[in-house]
Amino acid sequence: MVHTNHSTTTQHDFVDEEFGSHTLERLKAAQEFMKTANGDTTKEEAYKFAKTKPVWKGRGDMMGTVTSTHFRVNGKKVDMYMRTDDEHKDVHIKNC
Repeated sequence: MVHTNHSTTTQHDFVDEEFGSHTLERLKAAQEFMKTANGDTTKEEAYKFAKTKPVWKGRGDMMGTVTSTHFRVNGKKVDMYMRTDDEHKDVHIKNC
């Protein structure tokens, strides 16, 4: 799942290369990653990608939290793992 800070269906004049902490660059990188990702892509592989530039923005006083989310789906069973950084454990939500 890839989140952007702009609409992907409507182009607005104010959405340029500087908008939303370079959201267009992050979207492009995520789209490239998704070309090779599939149902067998591991959580570790997804997190490794999420920690690369330009996707990872870092953390700080003026930076919001960036959350990496990984889904594992097996029929009706869904596991969702969310991570903010290496200093915090994953949040694991499941529907079983």
